[in-house]
Amino acid sequence: MDIVNNRFRIIKSLKHTNLFHSYLVNDIWEDNKIMQLNILHPDNTPKSIINYYSDEFIGLINFNSDIVVEVYNFNVISHIDNKRISREQYFYTCEYIDNSSNLLELSKGMNLNEILNVFIELCKIVNFIHLKGHVYEALNLNNLLVINNDNNYQIKIKDIATKELEKRSYLADNYEDPFFASPKAISNRPERIQDIYSLGVLLLSMLYANKIDFRSTPKNEFMSFMTDLHNNNLQFSSHEVEIINKLSIIINKLITYQEDYPYNSIFSILTDLNDNLNTEFKFNYQKDYSKINFHLKLIGRSEEVNTILTQYDNMINYNPFKKVILVQGDTGSGKTRFLEEIKFRFELEKANLYYSFSLNSLNESSEKMWIDILRKLILETETEIIDKYEAELIKFFPNLIDRKNHVPKEFIEEHQSKYRLLNRIVGFINDSVKNKSTVLIIDNLDFANEFTIDTFTYLYSEVVKNKNIILIFSFNEGNTFSNPRFSNFISNLNQNQDCEILKLTNLNKHESGEMIQNMLDMSYIPVKLSEKIYSQSYGNPLFISEVIKDFYNRRILFISNTSGHWHIDIPDDDDDYKLLVIPNTIEQAVLNQLKDLDDLSNEILKVMSIFPNPISVENIKYFVSETESVILDNFLELTKKGIISRVISSDNLYTINNKVLKDVVYERIDRSERVCKHLLVAEKIKTKSEINYEDLIYHYENANDNKEVIRYCLEYAKKMHNTKNHHEEINYTKKAIQFIEDKLEKTEFLIKISMLYYDLGDVNEALKHFYEAEILANETQNLKQLIDINLNIGKIISNIRDSEEGVRRINYTKELLADFEYPEAQLDIKQIEATTLMQDKKFDQSIDILKDIIDECKDDYPRIKGDCYRLLAYIYSRGNQIAKALDLYKRALKLFEVANCIRGTLISLNNIGTIYSDTYQDEDTAIGYYYKVKNLSEEYNIEHFEIVATVNIACYHESCHNYELTYRYFKQSLEKAIKGNFYREVFFLYNVLARSCLNFNRYTEACNYLKLAQEMINKSQNQALDIIEFYKSNGDLYYTLGNFVKAKEFITKTIEFYESGVDFEQFLFKIQYHIINLRFKENDAYDEDIEEIIKTSQKIISNEMKVDSLCTAAKVLGEKQDYKNGKLLLDEVELSLPESLHDETRANYYVALGVNEKGKKALDYLLKSLKLSKSLKNKAIIADTTILIGDYYFKNKENYSAASYYIEAWDILINIIKDIPREHKLSFINNYKYGRVYYRIKYIYNILGGINIFNNEELNLLLDTYEFNNEIDLHKALNNELANQFMENREFMKFITDQYLTDLETTNLSITDIISNISNDTISNIELVLKYLAATTLSTNALLIIEEGSKGLYVIASINDNYEIPSNKYIFEKTKYTYGPVWASNNIINNDYDSNVITENIKACLCIPITSNLSQDLTDVSINDINNNFIGYLYLESDRIINNFNEVGLHKCLEFINFLALLIEKHHLKIEASADKLTGTLTRKYLEDTINRLIISTHKSKSQFSIIMYDLDDFKNVNDRFGHQTGDEVLAGISKLIFDNIKKTDFIGRYGGEEFIIILPDKNSTEALAIAEDLRVKICNANLLGDKAEISVSMGIATYPDHGQTLEELFEKVDQALYDAKENGKNCCSLWNFTFSNRKPKAKDHLTGILVGNSVIDSRNVLAIVELIQLTNKGFSNKEKIYQFLGRTIEIIDAQYGYLIELDGNNVTTKYGRQQQKEEWLQDIYIIFSTGYFVKADNTLGSQPFRAGSSITVIFDCVLGEFKAAELFSHRLIKVFFEFCEFFRFFRKLSSCAAAKILGKNSPQSAVILITLSMPFFCIVSSASAVA
Repeated sequence: MDIVNNRFRIIKSLKHTNLFHSYLVNDIWEDNKIMQLNILHPDNTPKSIINYYSDEFIGLINFNSDIVVEVYNFNVISHIDNKRISREQYFYTCEYIDNSSNLLELSKGMNLNEILNVFIELCKIVNFIHLKGHVYEALNLNNLLVINNDNNYQIKIKDIATKELEKRSYLADNYEDPFFASPKAISNRPERIQDIYSLGVLLLSMLYANKIDFRSTPKNEFMSFMTDLHNNNLQFSSHEVEIINKLSIIINKLITYQEDYPYNSIFSILTDLNDNLNTEFKFNYQKDYSKINFHLKLIGRSEEVNTILTQYDNMINYNPFKKVILVQGDTGSGKTRFLEEIKFRFELEKANLYYSFSLNSLNESSEKMWIDILRKLILETETEIIDKYEAELIKFFPNLIDRKNHVPKEFIEEHQSKYRLLNRIVGFINDSVKNKSTVLIIDNLDFANEFTIDTFTYLYSEVVKNKNIILIFSFNEGNTFSNPRFSNFISNLNQNQDCEILKLTNLNKHESGEMIQNMLDMSYIPVKLSEKIYSQSYGNPLFISEVIKDFYNRRILFISNTSGHWHIDIPDDDDDYKLLVIPNTIEQAVLNQLKDLDDLSNEILKVMSIFPNPISVENIKYFVSETESVILDNFLELTKKGIISRVISSDNLYTINNKVLKDVVYERIDRSERVCKHLLVAEKIKTKSEINYEDLIYHYENANDNKEVIRYCLEYAKKMHNTKNHHEEINYTKKAIQFIEDKLEKTEFLIKISMLYYDLGDVNEALKHFYEAEILANETQNLKQLIDINLNIGKIISNIRDSEEGVRRINYTKELLADFEYPEAQLDIKQIEATTLMQDKKFDQSIDILKDIIDECKDDYPRIKGDCYRLLAYIYSRGNQIAKALDLYKRALKLFEVANCIRGTLISLNNIGTIYSDTYQDEDTAIGYYYKVKNLSEEYNIEHFEIVATVNIACYHESCHNYELTYRYFKQSLEKAIKGNFYREVFFLYNVLARSCLNFNRYTEACNYLKLAQEMINKSQNQALDIIEFYKSNGDLYYTLGNFVKAKEFITKTIEFYESGVDFEQFLFKIQYHIINLRFKENDAYDEDIEEIIKTSQKIISNEMKVDSLCTAAKVLGEKQDYKNGKLLLDEVELSLPESLHDETRANYYVALGVNEKGKKALDYLLKSLKLSKSLKNKAIIADTTILIGDYYFKNKENYSAASYYIEAWDILINIIKDIPREHKLSFINNYKYGRVYYRIKYIYNILGGINIFNNEELNLLLDTYEFNNEIDLHKALNNELANQFMENREFMKFITDQYLTDLETTNLSITDIISNISNDTISNIELVLKYLAATTLSTNALLIIEEGSKGLYVIASINDNYEIPSNKYIFEKTKYTYGPVWASNNIINNDYDSNVITENIKACLCIPITSNLSQDLTDVSINDINNNFIGYLYLESDRIINNFNEVGLHKCLEFINFLALLIEKHHLKIEASADKLTGTLTRKYLEDTINRLIISTHKSKSQFSIIMYDLDDFKNVNDRFGHQTGDEVLAGISKLIFDNIKKTDFIGRYGGEEFIIILPDKNSTEALAIAEDLRVKICNANLLGDKAEISVSMGIATYPDHGQTLEELFEKVDQALYDAKENGKNCCSLWNFTFSNRKPKAKDHLTGILVGNSVIDSRNVLAIVELIQLTNKGFSNKEKIYQFLGRTIEIIDAQYGYLIELDGNNVTTKYGRQQQKEEWLQDIYIIFSTGYFVKADNTLGSQPFRAGSSITVIFDCVLGEFKAAELFSHRLIKVFFEFCEFFRFFRKLSSCAAAKILGKNSPQSAVILITLSMPFFCIVSSASAVA
């Protein structure tokens, strides 16, 4: 433990007791101040002490003085070493006292005078405590500290915080307490006399220090003392004895037991001492007593505090809560103190809390506030999230992130505006808080700038509404008028029900008195003084505080030197304080405080008042001619008076305490002096290397130096322009305009601002400033400015709303140009004419004009010329001259780059993307251009094009069927478009959002968007509106709602619009037109439509779109039973069917096949479609497919099956129809013939249920009924609970259960079956239990989910290969918090029903917590136990209306929870044993085991799997350049990246070194190659080392059984493929083929196989290899090398003996042997091996048959590189042997790299290594051929 709460740095441990652990620490926030940190023991700390500290600790801080150990703060530990701590552990800090002495021991060497002086000091301490209104109660030797300062002893009493802790705990070690405690203390009646009694005992103890017996009583010891005194048994002089005799009278009175105690105060003791001893003891009250407390307990706000804490409790308990709390109060009402208390309370609750108190003025930047919030977020956020946002945040907050590899300064300053941060800040907060309940506190939000308000607006709308977050803001309503943006923010929040305002009113009379009591640290409320002050202050806390400070500073209020009590300087007879004058206002009270200040203090305050921010001593020195020490002393005095304060966590920065005082001081400065001071500061700022322009302009503005204000505003605006911070550029240009007097110059800057707004897309602000410029231009009649203004207003208005006004402006511009030569404007006019012709589809005329303009431009006017190329490109793209269009766009881009015309660049890039998307259907290329547009738009803050780019990106995701992302992007774009008043974009987005809503079955929302679009059409006849989007959206909407007549009308308009151009969408709408004809025409009347469908489909480039359109048509024909034509279209589909189809298209394909087939084949297709449809979550598609399956069963008279599917379909239709507007409900049901579902359910229920509701004629009528007659009949049908009626039928439910078991490929599953099928495979066992529980409850999804650290939630077992975490995290949070099952079913609504548990498309779900080593009974465990032992969840859900989610199902699940907990524990143990510690991948052994198991299972299923071997390219360079730690981080980073991008069913194992293998079950070669390529690209793009080095991998792929059928074959083939990838330039993927077999294998990495994933073993083996290789290079003889080699190898493998035998054929030539820990050679070597090999008497190597034995012996051939033989005693020994196989891999490498070199050239002819583990010894038999 190094850092606590990111504040206290541990120096050393001091003391460890049962109550707390003390540490010596530095307080980083307080200039590394030394102090003592006491961490309370969580198990031994009474709850009462925590409550006491929570309420009273701020009062204990006010006890700080030289005579009491100071305490500083109390809180809870939230972080240790930057990591959040979950356990509840409290701490407090106090003064550190070093080398204190024991008072009793010191007393032994004191004379009487010294003892009396010490006693007076003790009296002074107790008197101080009593005057503060406290009783110490524990005055004893243990609690007194004597500090020796150069033989000057200072006494301090232990702080009250520690005393109270020891007092309230039975574990305190205060053995001497009874001796010092008075009888009243023992009887639990705390009174002052308890401390006075203890003082008497202390005095006696000091006098009798050498003999006192603490086991006795004070009375007895007093008698013994007096006896010894009179017998001269003590070391006192006769004079001292005489004094002690007088003193004994006082001691006797002090330790008396009498009820009528003789002393009522310390003052009375002092009086008695002076009278009896003729002394003049007295206290200096002024030093320790005369001070005011400014850190007060919160008074009169308990109700408001409880309101906020209640909302927090509601949030964490998942009850409704207020998401925004606005704390409103007038100046001085105590808003900041209130929020500080709230912050403290939340800290004690260990809430995820982020706060800032840095907003103090509208003139100040909000940057410090953001740093406060973001810095704490960063400390608690995962590295991956920080890395995601760091580059953005650090550019604008360089001091925010203190990391070694942060972005270089040059890059920080390169580009981007602060306004771009809005999305990033909100995104960062969103990702950081994740699912945590969070509180965010901001004080004085009314002082926030526009950016901050906009960010919180966005945060509220996008994040807070959807998360467990409470925002708490304070504000002064009086300031809202000066901050309109904030005022609007508050108004908007007030309209929301989840917002609450707390108004802080003034204190009442009693509360005001309590505040004064606390300020003066009195034991009672000074009633008369309080009433007098209340009469004028009306309870305003600031007013009260300033009055008390005023009285104190003017000595009206002072401490009496005689009594130590506060006194008021008024006549004695003024009992009612009538003569006490109270200031009329806060300002007057503040002014009074300044009256008696000396000149230096006044000058310091003047200087501080002219600075907008806190000021340092260094800055003061610039104005004041005094030393730093003098200034610091003055600062301390002003701080003591409460006038200024030091800013916490700053380098000696100070600020005036309140704004009122600061304003008063500032206004009192003479105007000329004020100007002088501001100019001095400005000049100093200019001398700095980096000028703070904001402060510089502030000081020049206050110095009334308008010229310099203009200069630096424009200079800063230019700087902002260069950094592309256009919003700040505008702000400072506008500020400069305020001081510019010349009208021409002012007009020019207004035009510049207008153009900036236009480029940013804010047309309203652009027009506003153009109109303002026009007024001035009309006055000056400057023609150029008038032309610029009218020309641009005309262009803007024409584009957004009023073509007539636009034309008028353009015509007026032409008139002005008639008398003025302005070539650029004239060319602009011609370009506008060309654009108008283009919009009117007069393309030829437009082209001619554009070409003329290009000729006239020559080499000038690159912007205009670029625009002409761009417009020409657009026209040619409409005419299908695509290549020409692309070439023109590229020309335009070059010209725009020259002209620095970002607007033209963005349009061109966007249109190129559109060509690739709409014409080529090359979405991947298109998205690249769209992101270029988006990034440039964000960089330049051009919102209009950011919207355009975002829309196009949304369209890309729509083409990829990612509808949720599509909708989100469209929605974001709409909000920005409305805010920026982008008229055309708003219209477009209304229409595309309507179409997007159809993908989610949000029909009402779609209709509402189209109504808004219709309103825009009605209001404006502007041709600029994309009316075609309105046609398309209505066509889609009406077709979806079944109104085919209206759909055909709009589709016809769409097709007509597209006649003059080429667009792939026109083909789609033409096909849709003919599909509608298919629905209405008879079977023999639509041949022409079929022909047109086929013909049109062939023009569609995208095969996916072609297939989807043809399948939709084929489905309609199949439903009409026209199978012939249906199959004709399907034949056309087969011609275009791509290898890869999106699930939605494939589902449509299967449906089309199903309705055009018969028998079981048809059903198979429909079931495939349903499975895909459910993954898409589109209710309409699911309903349609479910109905068709029901039709199949109904047709085949399988009524239970038919009913099952019809019931599910009808339930889905009910949900769909709920969102369809009333006027469309009936046509939707009838035109799609969905009525048959309802009527057939009723038919089946009647014939199966035995309830004769209908007669035969009515039953037959039901069979042919497809429609409802009216809305009333439909309404009745929608409210009929058909499902519940069927669920009451036992036979039906048994059928459903049996069918479900069949679907799970399990039959008759019971608890007995589970027990009998338990295996060694933990996951299989869990899946078995899940299947049983799923069958019991009829769940469609059953998961076992683990929660683990940074990984969060992840699935380890599933019944259907679905390893996705359910999207609704609420159920897991609620389960964990309530520590009990959470379940809900739409079939069962009870009092506990929580609608938040059930999400869309889910009918029922259940979540049960799983804990380790705990009872599942909540009463048995504590919250800490739950958190520490919580390991996962059992999660079940059903998307079917028919299910068994009820009490019976719940209890059945609970029976298995403990069993599942055991299985999870076993799973964890297995994972820990099999995982490589660094990367989390499988170790080599488990990698091989996994592949071997997969080979067996894959062989049985006759399927396939693939493996990918990857190796880091040039990884040695990484280790060499950056060190092995960085190398390890890279390996771990790549492994994590791969884990994140493969399926849960895939595996990764560490093959050796930096080689890894990925196992891909059920993947063929093609799929594996695609996965490998995707992973390779992601690794390459991950920039794991940033800009320092590129990291890439090479990958080889092999597939079972195509490339190999054994483990060895697969490893060989994948290794060859990897070798090929390396040979082909690295950073690529290679799939094995037969040509690789003839290639020379790559040189092996000698560490492969040695590294096993165990860091200890790896280190040992590698060091051994290195050591032995180095041995070969030393100048030893062969025999010496063998000696060293044998010795080191014995040591490594912990053998007792080692032998090396040299052979010539079978003849032994030499035998070497060594024994462990012996330095000499072994003699008389004779070896017999239990393996069957032995050395015969003739020194030849013989063999014999294997025999059974208890040893494990392996013989390894160094030359062949393989095991020759092995004798193994049993299967158990075999397992043990392979567990320790790293020994053998080690020797294999050892033999190849060392043995040959050691033996030299004259080695024998063969070599064998023998390792015997049972003896243990090893033997190496060497060979000459090993030299080669």
